[in-house]
Amino acid sequence: MSPLETGTPISGVAAGTQMPSPSGDMAVAAGTLQDPLTMLRDALIDAVIDPTYLLLDAGGPVLWVIFVVSLLLWTLIILRYADLMHRHPKRLEAARRDWDRRPEHSSWFAQQVRRALISHLSLELHRSLPLIKALIAVCPLLGLLGTVTGMIHVFDVMAYAGGGNVKAMADGISLATIPTMAGMVVAISGLFFSADLSRRTNLEADRAADQLRMVHRCMQTPLDRTPTS
Repeated sequence: MSPLETGTPISGVAAGTQMPSPSGDMAVAAGTLQDPLTMLRDALIDAVIDPTYLLLDAGGPVLWVIFVVSLLLWTLIILRYADLMHRHPKRLEAARRDWDRRPEHSSWFAQQVRRALISHLSLELHRSLPLIKALIAVCPLLGLLGTVTGMIHVFDVMAYAGGGNVKAMADGISLATIPTMAGMVVAISGLFFSADLSRRTNLEADRAADQLRMVHRCMQTPLDRTPTS
C-alpha cells in the first residue's frame, strides 16, 4: 500500500512541520532592511535636527529670520555657480553663432548688434548678484536686531525680578548673542562667495566681448593693399 493510503507521513517531512511561506521571508527581509534605515534616521535626528532646532529656539524669532535669509542667500549663490558652469557657455555659443551668421560685420548697425549681444550676456551673468549683496548686508543688521531684542529681554527681567532670576537672564543673553554670531557668520561667508562670483562674472563678460571681437576681426573684409597712383 502507498503511504497516502496507510496514512504514514512522507519521508523528509516531519509530522506537524509547516513549510515556510514566501511572504514571511519577505517580511523578515523588509524588517532587516528597515532597521538600518531607522537607525540612520534616528542618528541624523539626534546629531543634526535636534541641535539645530534647539539653537534656533534659543536664538528667538530673529534667528529664525536669519535662518530663512541664509537659505535664500545660499540658494541664490548655488544657482549662480550652476548658471556660470552650465547655462552661460550655451548662451555664449548661441551669441557667437548669431554674430557669425551676419552677412557683414563692419557697419554701424552690426556694431550695435554686437553691443546688444554683449549686454544681454552681461545682464544674464550679473543676474541675482545685487540681491545676493543686499542679503549679505541685511544679515549683520538682523544680528544687531537680535542683540537689541535680547538686551531688552534682559532689562525686563532685571526690572521685574532683579538679578536673582539667573535662568531668565541667561535666556535673554542667548537671544542677544546667538543672532549676532549667526548674522556675522552668514555675512562673512557670503562676502567671500559674492566676491568670487563678481570676479568670475566680470571675467566671463570680458571673455565674451573678446570672443565676439575676434569673430569680428576674422570676418572683416581685408583692405585693398594696391598702392594708389
